[in-house]
Amino acid sequence: MKRIAIFTPGGVSSGGKRIHVPSLTNIVARLSGKFEISVYSLDSGSERERVAQCGAAVVKYVSAKHDSRSLHKALSLVSAFLVDNSRRRFDLLHGFWGLPSGLLVVLLGKALRIPSLVSLLGGETADLPTIGYGNLARKPTRLLTEWTFRNANSLHVLTKFQNCQLQRLGYNRRNIQVIPIGADESFRNPARDRRPTPPYRFLHVGSLVRVKDQKTLLRAFRQIAQKVQAELRIIGPDYLGGEVQQFVKELGIDHLVSFFGHLPHVRLPDQYRWADVMLHTSLHEAQGVVLAEAAASGVVIAGTNVGLIHDLGNERGISVEPGKDAELASLVVDALQNEKRYFDLASKSAQWASEHTLQWTVQELAAWYLDFLETKG
Repeated sequence: MKRIAIFTPGGVSSGGKRIHVPSLTNIVARLSGKFEISVYSLDSGSERERVAQCGAAVVKYVSAKHDSRSLHKALSLVSAFLVDNSRRRFDLLHGFWGLPSGLLVVLLGKALRIPSLVSLLGGETADLPTIGYGNLARKPTRLLTEWTFRNANSLHVLTKFQNCQLQRLGYNRRNIQVIPIGADESFRNPARDRRPTPPYRFLHVGSLVRVKDQKTLLRAFRQIAQKVQAELRIIGPDYLGGEVQQFVKELGIDHLVSFFGHLPHVRLPDQYRWADVMLHTSLHEAQGVVLAEAAASGVVIAGTNVGLIHDLGNERGISVEPGKDAELASLVVDALQNEKRYFDLASKSAQWASEHTLQWTVQELAAWYLDFLETKG
């Protein structure tokens, strides 16, 4: 069985109190049935919890005794990896996110002559200096990120949107894999065929942060609510200190908007089944896994032309350029008042989701590994 070392800043865990990204955790667990996988996580573990299981994969965390400085944490993790590699050599190195994990695997790969693969899972191709978002927004991270782009043996992006951004930057490599992260099978809702009726149910799932641009979403929702009866649920942790909630009050729509905060992933399927429309108005997305989950649940997707919404196109979703709240509101109301248009959108995005499940993602990643190993072997 081929050995794969995965480096990640966090997000991969067997659960419990540790913060994790459910889709990545599930992907690693399923891949561990096909490969011998060791995960090296910059997430700090207690002295009693420095090693955990994720499926058959072994997850190693940075010791809690190390301080929070990134260099010290990275060196601790590299040391653990080198010990493991000296016992039995790894066949592939895979970095989740460009920095610091992607940079680490490329450096280690060059030093040890092991192929390095990097998955771009966030803001690696983003350049939004006005909100301080994106690897390309600051010179130091831009230089490190672009060096990683050039020197990784292969890159993995989640959407054609990301690939277009790479091409605009001059990276026209043949070995860029476009593999979106599909929804877990628990989100599939094949029986959904109800016609939406007022009050129309809107849902937004995402952290309250600048790049998600919830103010555009709320402006659009207010205009929708002026034309049809509507209510909105917002699910996700707040990193803006109540700013979004205050904006809701300023818009005079606080009686129509409910904030749920963070919800466990297992509770999200019920929220998607409740909703008629998923609103998502980010300034940038690598993908937006919540959009794949909404599509699998039969919810109409509406938002800005980034990430997965860009890839779905106007036949499978409603899209506008970032910041265009009035245009978005008008298109959403038109779809709600046109039953054929609404069901066409829902059925076509659900079809996409049925063809791009989480298991499909695992199979595509496994094929990427194997093709690369055979090419290099």
